[in-house]
Amino acid sequence: MAHSPSHRRSRSRSRGRGRSSGSAFVACVVEAGSLHARQDEVAEEEEGTPEYSDVNADDSDEEGPVVVDEVLHEEQTPLQHVLVFRSNRFGVCLSLDGVLQSTEEDEHIYHEYLVHVPLALLPGPPRRVLVCGGGPGGAAREVLRYGSVEEGVVAEIDSAVVEVARRFSPRQVCAYADTRCRLSVCDAAEAVRGRASGTFDAIIVDGTDMGVTSGRSNNLWSRTFFADCVRSLRAGGTLSTQLGACIASSSGLAWSRAAPRGLRRLRAAGFEEVAAYMAEIPSFGGLALVGVARASGGAELDGGAGGLSEPRSFAARELTELPRVYSAQGHRQAFRLPGPLASALLQSRHCSPDAPSSSSSSCSDGGSSEGVRRGRRGTQAQTEGEPRAGYMCRMESPSLQLGPAG
Repeated sequence: MAHSPSHRRSRSRSRGRGRSSGSAFVACVVEAGSLHARQDEVAEEEEGTPEYSDVNADDSDEEGPVVVDEVLHEEQTPLQHVLVFRSNRFGVCLSLDGVLQSTEEDEHIYHEYLVHVPLALLPGPPRRVLVCGGGPGGAAREVLRYGSVEEGVVAEIDSAVVEVARRFSPRQVCAYADTRCRLSVCDAAEAVRGRASGTFDAIIVDGTDMGVTSGRSNNLWSRTFFADCVRSLRAGGTLSTQLGACIASSSGLAWSRAAPRGLRRLRAAGFEEVAAYMAEIPSFGGLALVGVARASGGAELDGGAGGLSEPRSFAARELTELPRVYSAQGHRQAFRLPGPLASALLQSRHCSPDAPSSSSSSCSDGGSSEGVRRGRRGTQAQTEGEPRAGYMCRMESPSLQLGPAG
């Protein structure tokens, strides 16, 4: 249902992208008219252990970077609440179930790093690539920059997201005009499960954060899904998935609990190499974290010996149009994570894939749980200096000290 422009300014506050970036990023808490952010539900793990909501935007009075200046479109689909609004700073923005997905101003940064890092790590030029989610088309647009790509498949569960993008996001939806791009309206997990072994060179998971948007994307975080991805990839194939946001504030550096858990599940699913990297996204209020994984085999091709932080030499040759911000140098720098975050993710390698986040656990997702609460709307307000609910704070200085990811 469309609304006439509102003259009232409504605030948005930062949280991990339920995308989402990519999800993925910033929670859109709209306080005017009939728009309401929904309460995050705590999803249940396959094994029955409780899952967390990634972050709670209402637990802090700190105003995030995105402001709703004009509502352009609002509707409730059978699957989710869709909101398109204009921000004077970030242009046209898309929100799903109260969680910001993309902004006109900086979506290209997120999509370029989500896509070009894994494609540049392949043993050879990409031919077939699957995008899980990504209905607006930004990820597919980046995939199709490679002249070698013969088919890019977008598995999007909600066709309304694509239609909204056709009206409001021409820079993203232009991907569908390319004859190599094929849209499949379906559950991305089912799309992967039904594929033959070795179907794809790469899989880009452009879904929402674990535990947000009513948990609809939780199946895209499961070990079963990642194992299906391993099977669907060719030798040396790669996968990327957004891991939430990393926010620097006066109280320190905070990152999504989804990050260490997602990396552990990728390892448990059978990927040979797993790492995290970052990209600076202004609308996130900090950094976007992305996980990348590579299947076994293919490492001997193209002389690839630099690990996940070193792009293969074919990548630049195959691009028919250069990205706006991604580069080989940027690829390498993206793996140089802030020291405390790198340490926490390294520690997560020794934890079980579904270790609970409580302080009673011997593995608390990479750091102490002291001062960290599970975020639910309506709970007691944070005390001064306490990290945002759903995030882990391991760094007392707000400055980002870059160090090797390890």
